[in-house]
Amino acid sequence: MRKKIIWTISMAILALGFSTIIASATVTQLSSPSEFSPGAITIDFEGLSGPLSDQISGFTFLYTSVVDPATIGNSPGLPLSAATSGTAAAFSAGSRIDFSVPIFEVGMFVSPSFITYIGGLTPVYVDMFLVALDSSDTQIGEVSVPVLRATGSITDIENFTPLFLGLRSDTPVYAVTIDWELPLYPSGSTLFFDDLTIYTEVPPVEDTEAYIDYVSGITQILPDEAFDRPEEDVPDVKNDLTDLFDDALENINEGDYEGAIEKLNRIKEFIYEQIVESAERQEIISLIDGLIAYLETLL
Repeated sequence: MRKKIIWTISMAILALGFSTIIASATVTQLSSPSEFSPGAITIDFEGLSGPLSDQISGFTFLYTSVVDPATIGNSPGLPLSAATSGTAAAFSAGSRIDFSVPIFEVGMFVSPSFITYIGGLTPVYVDMFLVALDSSDTQIGEVSVPVLRATGSITDIENFTPLFLGLRSDTPVYAVTIDWELPLYPSGSTLFFDDLTIYTEVPPVEDTEAYIDYVSGITQILPDEAFDRPEEDVPDVKNDLTDLFDDALENINEGDYEGAIEKLNRIKEFIYEQIVESAERQEIISLIDGLIAYLETLL
């Protein structure tokens, strides 16, 4: 089963004078889901099972499976669930999630896979880390939350609920890792997470690489029915779009803005041929037109 998410693309007002050179990224911790920007998207893992890779459009998971029911083991055998929506949750000994579009906010509810009870023991908490990575796989920031791993109080176990772990970045995030370890060590202690939530926005057009990654990524997360092709042909169409956007970016990086504009107009033609008429298609075309207009100022 492949879950599909239809993303609503909201056009952003692009700030003038944006510098394409970013000295450093600022990553701040989100303390609750209420801090997500309007338009954030939440996914759960209901209806999925076993190893998780690209079953959810727009996301690629490594070292991750789906468990249903997502039961948190504990010494007293109390009924505890790591699922915050339904009964399923993601399970891993250290997970990595790659996004097909650059994102700026991400979070989830996390839990240990087991809580140990030892009479008289002072509660033991261990930090779980959420790490943000940029397009070159470089860490740009991290946040953490202390998670109960052992206690001498059965009440502590009875009262345990999954904890929210989230971050906001002022520069695009292309992947995150979730683990007890820094850096990611996908062979250690196991964990659960559920209700994965992300927020993305249109990067400033002056940041051409992030902008193209965003527009290209949007085409990758469109559902199969958005294409005027048989379902089995859609992956090839998406691959062709990725290659075309990569070619346009290569022209831009080489300073060949005329060549890039030509490639972008070719992409528009291809989109009109391959994607059925819809608001999503028109917004993608508008995004490409915005980039063309910017490149024309550089000629």
